[in-house]
Amino acid sequence: MRPLLTATLTLLAASPVFAAPAVGAPEQAALLLRALAYDRNLEAKVRDGIKVIVVFAPRDPSSVADKSEMLAALANARVQAESKPPVVVEHAYASRDGLAAAVRDAHVVYLASGLGADVDAILAVCTQAKLATLGVERAYVDRGVAMGVTLSEGKPKLVINLPSSRAQGMDLDSQLFRVAEVVQGAAPTGGPLDEALASTQPVFVSGPNPAYTPQALDRRVEGLISAKCVITADGNVTDCKIVQSLPFMDSATVRALEKRKYKPATRDGQAVAVEHVFNIRLALPK
Repeated sequence: MRPLLTATLTLLAASPVFAAPAVGAPEQAALLLRALAYDRNLEAKVRDGIKVIVVFAPRDPSSVADKSEMLAALANARVQAESKPPVVVEHAYASRDGLAAAVRDAHVVYLASGLGADVDAILAVCTQAKLATLGVERAYVDRGVAMGVTLSEGKPKLVINLPSSRAQGMDLDSQLFRVAEVVQGAAPTGGPLDEALASTQPVFVSGPNPAYTPQALDRRVEGLISAKCVITADGNVTDCKIVQSLPFMDSATVRALEKRKYKPATRDGQAVAVEHVFNIRLALPK
């Protein structure tokens, strides 16, 4: 991908196609997809083509129109000159669960105009799934969308929310920052952060360890059990899901963890919810 960087930077900074008084869908699509060439974590995927989900508000006529224009524009754009065109799919936003199901095999999510108060929920889903987000509005980038396009002195300019891009699993080459406005705002707050993005980690205060169930004792169960949970900004443990199971111990482990209390993680001095994986090794009593 490195030989393409200089040519792409020149295109981003000076291509005459972006001299129009407003940033149209084709120009947005070209600029945003070419910017994705600088995401080192996406590089392995782009040669086989990426999948872009265009999320829109079905009851907002301007959002529907924006969606239609972007579907066509994205289908004709490329991340790299030699890469395949992206697979582009529309999604009429109705709920977080519906969006989570729709983006399971996607690489990028584009937010059309008119999503209003739903933006935070959409960002929570995308951050949880480590999906890069692109947006039609500068206000979206300020709210946590990773990349967007704005007009600066009559010319299109890429805008990057750096904390959001990292929270959504992007690893952007610093060369891109030379031609972009970089926003150092907070990552999306609509869902728990990756624990690695917190300034301080949660600290255990009180609560039980998992107790052996009679069935597990009878069968002499031992080993590692792992649960992925959310430690909230209040220090509670919620939404636990077993990711490595032990026979007859899954429910007992979740019950014990959700009775615990923690000093919450912080980011920029504020308590935040984070995802945390508990790895607990169980051994039979001697």
